Amino acid sequence: MTVDYVRLYAPSAVPKPTLGNPPSITVKAGATTGNSSTFNPGLTPGTGFAYFTCSTNAPKSSCAIATSDTLNTHVVNSSATTAETVTATVTTTANAIVPPLFFTPENRIWLPVALAALLALLGMWLARSTPRRAWRYGFALVAVCMIVGTLTAGCSGNNGPPPPTNGTPPGSYTVTVYAFTESNIGDGSNANADASVAIPLTVN
Repeated sequence: MTVDYVRLYAPSAVPKPTLGNPPSITVKAGATTGNSSTFNPGLTPGTGFAYFTCSTNAPKSSCAIATSDTLNTHVVNSSATTAETVTATVTTTANAIVPPLFFTPENRIWLPVALAALLALLGMWLARSTPRRAWRYGFALVAVCMIVGTLTAGCSGNNGPPPPTNGTPPGSYTVTVYAFTESNIGDGSNANADASVAIPLTVN
C-alpha cells in the first residue's frame, strides 16, 4: 500500500458528561455481592460515546467498570434509545486468619485438652529421666504450666479470634469513576478525564 498523505480529523468539543451522586458501597472484605454501584450518567444526545474507567484507594483492592452497552461494556452511547448505565464493581481481599485451624469454635474446645496431654507426657518423661528430688520440682512446674495453659486456651474462646490483618483493612475509602468523551485529546490517564465522581466505599 502506498500512502500519499494522512488526514486527521479532530472531533469538535462536546459537553462533559454529568455523573451525579452514585450510590455508596458498603461491603465486608472479600464479599462478592453488594460490592457495586450502578448509576445513569448524563450525556448530551448526539455527542457520541463516553468511555469509563475507575480506581480505588482501598488497600489490596481493585475495581472494574461494566456498562449496559451491548457492543462495548466500557462505553455509554449518548444516542441509545434507552439510557445506558454504568456499574462500578470493587473487589476486596478477605481477611483470613493464618492458620485458621486453631481458632475455629470447634477446635478451641480441644485445644486445652491437647495442651494438657502434651504437658502430661512431658512430666512423665521428666519423672523417668531425672533423680527423684529433681523430678518432683519438674513435675510441679509442669503441673502449674498445665493449669495456666488450660485456662489461657479455654478463655481464648470467649475473646474470639485474633483481629484480621492480611486482607483489605476495615475503613472508609473511595471508588472513583472517570469519564472520557470522544473529543478528549489527553493521554488516556485518569488525571486527564473529562469528568469524575467519587463513590464512598466502606469496608467492614
